[in-house]
This record gives sequence, C-alpha cells and structure tokens, in this order.
Amino acid sequence: MTSPSNCRLWSFGAPGIALGLTMAIGGTSVPLPSAATARAQGRTVWDRVYSRAQSARGEAAYKLSCGYCHKDDLSGGFMDDGVGRAVPLAGPHAFNSTFEARWKDQTLGDMVYAIASTMPKESPTSLPLSAYVDIVTFLLDRNGVPAGETDLPADVSTLRAIAITPASH
Repeated sequence: MTSPSNCRLWSFGAPGIALGLTMAIGGTSVPLPSAATARAQGRTVWDRVYSRAQSARGEAAYKLSCGYCHKDDLSGGFMDDGVGRAVPLAGPHAFNSTFEARWKDQTLGDMVYAIASTMPKESPTSLPLSAYVDIVTFLLDRNGVPAGETDLPADVSTLRAIAITPASH
C-alpha cells in the first residue's frame, strides 16, 4: 500500500482521492508515463478516449462549478471584482492561446492535475476526481477532440498514458 510518505500525491476533495506522479512500490520508485512516452506508445486524445455521455456529465459539472467565471459557453470573462479575468476554455483563444498550444507535450493526467489543483479558484481540489475528468472530456469535446464509445476512466495511469497532440497527428 502506498502512503503519503512514499508517494507524491494529487489529493482531491471527495473522499481521499489521490493521483500519484511517482509511485513507490516496495521501496522502488516507478515513474508514471510522460507525454513523450504516451506518444511513443501511440495513444493520444485523438483515439476517441471519452464518450459523449461523459462529456454531457462534464458539461453539467462545468456549468455548476466553472461556468460562473469561465461562462457557460466557455468564452471566459471578468470576475465580479473587475480585477481578474477567467480565460476562455474553447475556441481560437482557448487558454489565452489555443487549446493545442496550451496543452502541447502534456498528457491528460497533466491537464486534469493543472485544472484540479487550481480550480475552482476559491476551492481547488474540492471536486471528486471523476468530476474533474468529466469536465476535461467536456473541454476536449468543445475543442474539437472527437468522442468514442467508452468513458475515460478516472485512473492516473490511464490519464498519464494519453498524450495531447495537435490534430494533424
């Protein structure tokens, strides 16, 4: 069994969910796959890694937890205090550049981690891991990544083994 003393963790709100970046098994560190490893293994977001039903769940979770700042249409906008700005999450200016430029050379595990560790702004990591994964599938859908037949599992090894690559891949 892995414990916090021998594993770097991503901890999420709902009951003790954690994603490990490096797992220690029997005193041996086992790094999880990088985007380069995922690409070499041939698995990318373009392999239809999530389902339409999962994206629909992600849309509902997004509207509840993210839509207030980032807007239901993902266009982003200014915060109530007029100081901060929530970036657009889809379209030609997604993530203040493009979706592909922002996530280039990263994995879905990296994307889930980046979003979960910073959002919602007032309460990062407060959602269950499955909700963050569903929200990511909604973002994939709205950024032109096609759906498949099965859900993307909320499993760190699986997420870290799927590279985010340009559409031309």
